[in-house]
Amino acid sequence: MNVTVRPFGAHAILLDWPAAIDESTHQEILAVNAAIQTAYTEVLVETVITYHAIAVYLKETASLAQCVSQLENFVRKNHSVPVAKGRVVIIPVCYDACFALDIADVAAKSNLTNETLINLHAAPLYPIYFLGFLPGFPYLGGLDKRLHTPRQETPRLQIAAGSIGIGGSQTGIYPSNSPGGWNIIGKTPIKLFDVNGDLPNLLKAGDCIKFRSISVLEFDKITQEIHNGSYQLKINEL
Repeated sequence: MNVTVRPFGAHAILLDWPAAIDESTHQEILAVNAAIQTAYTEVLVETVITYHAIAVYLKETASLAQCVSQLENFVRKNHSVPVAKGRVVIIPVCYDACFALDIADVAAKSNLTNETLINLHAAPLYPIYFLGFLPGFPYLGGLDKRLHTPRQETPRLQIAAGSIGIGGSQTGIYPSNSPGGWNIIGKTPIKLFDVNGDLPNLLKAGDCIKFRSISVLEFDKITQEIHNGSYQLKINEL
C-alpha cells in the first residue's frame, strides 16, 4: 500500500496516497478509513477523506508521535476490513431550459444536441468520492468525457440550491444557494443537506448517484410532495 503518514497539525495525522482520482484508490481509502474508525475509537475524534487522503483528527490527550508510528505500521499490514455496502441514490433532475441555464452552451461546445447531452449525463452511475466545498456537496467521478466543459470564466454570484453543474471533468449538485462557476445543466428538487435532520447529509462517500430525467411538471409534483412529507426517495443497494 503506497501511503505516506505524517503529522497534520498538533492533533491530526494525514494519510496521503499518490495524487489520482480513480476507483481503486477510492476503494482502498474507504477500507482503510473503516479500519481506522474501528481500531482507534479511544483516541479518534473523526476522519475526513478526499480523493487521495485521509485526515485523522485525534483527541488532545492522544500522543501524536505514538499514533503516527502506529498508523504507519497499521496501513502496511494486510488487514481485511469489511466496508459497508454503499447505496445508489436516485436523484430526479429537470434538464429544462428554465433550470438549465447553460445546457445549450455546453451542448454546443461538445457538438451535441441537448437531448444527447441529457442522455449522456443521466446514463452513468456516479461514485461519491467525498463531500466538501459546501455542506453536502458531493464530489463525483464518472462524467462522460464528451461532457467535460471548462468552468465559467466569470462565476455567478448566486446559484440556486439543487442546481446540477459541470465543471471541467466533474459534475455535481449545489446543496444550497451559493456563488459558483460551474455550467448549470439542470436542477433537482431533492434537498441534499438539512441542518435540522438527524443525519444532515443525504449522501456519503461510498454511495453512488444515478440521475433520472424528469419534466417540469414532475419537478413541481415532487417539490410539493417533499413539502407535505409524502415523497419517497428511491435508494437501491450497490
